Amino acid sequence: LSGGGPILHPQLDAVVLVPMFPHKLTSRPIVVSGNSDIKISIDKTNDTAPRMSADGEDYIRLEPDHVIYISKKKETLTLIHPENYQYFSTLRSKLQWENKPY
Repeated sequence: LSGGGPILHPQLDAVVLVPMFPHKLTSRPIVVSGNSDIKISIDKTNDTAPRMSADGEDYIRLEPDHVIYISKKKETLTLIHPENYQYFSTLRSKLQWENKPY
């Protein structure tokens, strides 16, 4: 959310790729199927040194001809919620959607 990505319903099987510090309005987040195999290639004519970071880890410097593969892990994650947990109610509260703008 802080990176400007979309809010996804928790039952969606999806992956969101969010560019960090894009500096262009044309660099937008993209949502793809959770079963997608994603391949990102750094072109050999690239004249900058892009960096990759995932989940707050230290970055990795990428060089021309490097390839990044992204896919879903086979293991699933089970989240535990308090009793009476309601996804949209939590969104309304945290994002202050219930407040009237003045």
